[in-house]
Amino acid sequence: MDDSTKSSPTIDGDTARRPDAPGKLERGWLVSVFWAALIIGIGIALSAIINPLLDRSVHWDWMAVLAPVSFAIFAWALRHRWV
Repeated sequence: MDDSTKSSPTIDGDTARRPDAPGKLERGWLVSVFWAALIIGIGIALSAIINPLLDRSVHWDWMAVLAPVSFAIFAWALRHRWV
């Protein structure tokens, strides 16, 4: 059996190979969502801390749209190891 057709478990137990990159495993959703949440959380925290220091208010209406969209994009990109 060719090694490129075998599946190996990923970090959270999934068995999946990327069709365009034999030998590379996709990250599991659990790991991808964790890292995406961490990245977005740090961005929101920095925005909330830095903007008042610069005498600006945080534009929460922007963050209400930007944060979930960014979260979804980061989770998808991390899952497929594009980042």
